[in-house]
Amino acid sequence: MDEVDNDFEILTYSDEKIFFDNIRNGICIEKEERDSDSLYVLNNIGRMATSPKKQIEYYIASSIVLGCRAAIDGKVPPPYAYKLSDLFFHELESCLNIEQMLSLSSSIQNGYALLVKEVKDNRSNYSDIEKAKLFIKSNLLVKFNLNDVAKSVFLNKSYLSRIFKKETGLTVMEYARKKKIDLAKSSLKYSNKSLSDIALELNYASQSYFGKIFKEETGLTPKIYREKEKLIE
Repeated sequence: MDEVDNDFEILTYSDEKIFFDNIRNGICIEKEERDSDSLYVLNNIGRMATSPKKQIEYYIASSIVLGCRAAIDGKVPPPYAYKLSDLFFHELESCLNIEQMLSLSSSIQNGYALLVKEVKDNRSNYSDIEKAKLFIKSNLLVKFNLNDVAKSVFLNKSYLSRIFKKETGLTVMEYARKKKIDLAKSSLKYSNKSLSDIALELNYASQSYFGKIFKEETGLTPKIYREKEKLIE
């Protein structure tokens, strides 16, 4: 990479420590403050690339990796922290402009902090249902079934099915399907990825099956949803 000027203030260790301590302690901050903090950091991290978009991309990638470590320090089970990182990298890959990347940047701290907070608030009585939900949300990009979810919370799958339906009104896999469609909505709204690529990423057997499930959940085909909701060209 060509050498570039870097004559502005460099982000201090104290600044970084505040960011990561908030994650370790499960402290969430308001959106306005997050947006302001993200802009401050981006203006003071030093030059890592000549392209502004690459500069932000490198910063976000570093934040995802270090935020994951901070969440694990906050007692989040490593598999859950890693899966959240996978989702953040998936969102980063979907960003096509700086505005979207800044929005993602401001959400990373709270994403990890919320995960830490869930664990801290429920460490002594963290319900089996919440554990199952966390497993599902952490594994949306891989294939899993009811048996996998039940094993993750050390329950018989019949028992888990019964208590999950009683508490949520949904079966385990109905809940998983809704969360996967939420992720599909994000890709349709914020990226130019083809429908077949989105279906493949989310482990649907085919684009047509993805379209069928999407319409059942939203009342719209993926194509029509994209036309109505897309924010980028």
